[in-house]
Amino acid sequence: MVSEAKLIRAFRKVKSDVVKLQRQVIELNQGQKELLDKAAQAKTKRTKKPAAPKTVVVTKTARKKTEYVASKDGEKYHIRSCPFAKNIKRGHRVIYKSKVKALSDGYKPCSCV
Repeated sequence: MVSEAKLIRAFRKVKSDVVKLQRQVIELNQGQKELLDKAAQAKTKRTKKPAAPKTVVVTKTARKKTEYVASKDGEKYHIRSCPFAKNIKRGHRVIYKSKVKALSDGYKPCSCV
């Protein structure tokens, strides 16, 4: 049979092995927590990059220079593509660069304007 002294020695060895394993588990848990913290910090750094300032691009389209046509004898002014404007003879045609000028000369707008 096994003597009592041998049995006590065997239990002490087992106990020391168990304590040693418990310490290793604690160290592994601490290392895992540190790694998880570092990973979380890296993730927040990666997601919290400063956003590039938004740039708004404004494009100005060149306005078509519309010419207005009126007859020297008439009362209305028209856009150049109006069928009534096309019927005005060259000698009687007055060309305006703006509506304001045509209005100031006493012409009224046609329905095409």
